[in-house]
Amino acid sequence: MCFYIAGIFMTVPSLALFAFLVPIMGLNMTPVIFGLVIYTQLPIIRNVYVGLTNIDQSIIDAARGMGLTAWKSI
Repeated sequence: MCFYIAGIFMTVPSLALFAFLVPIMGLNMTPVIFGLVIYTQLPIIRNVYVGLTNIDQSIIDAARGMGLTAWKSI
């Protein structure tokens, strides 16, 4: 779900995002920093999702065999 929301934010051009944020946050560095943070989240979210979903099943089985719970073995 978060992956799709981050993708939607990436479709908004950066100048348009800054134009939307200036009336809300004022004309200072806050909208710039907020916009840059939003734009950096999609690659992070995408890579974490791909990394967690592509774990080999044998590694998960080995972790459960060592006593880890299902939540900790992912």
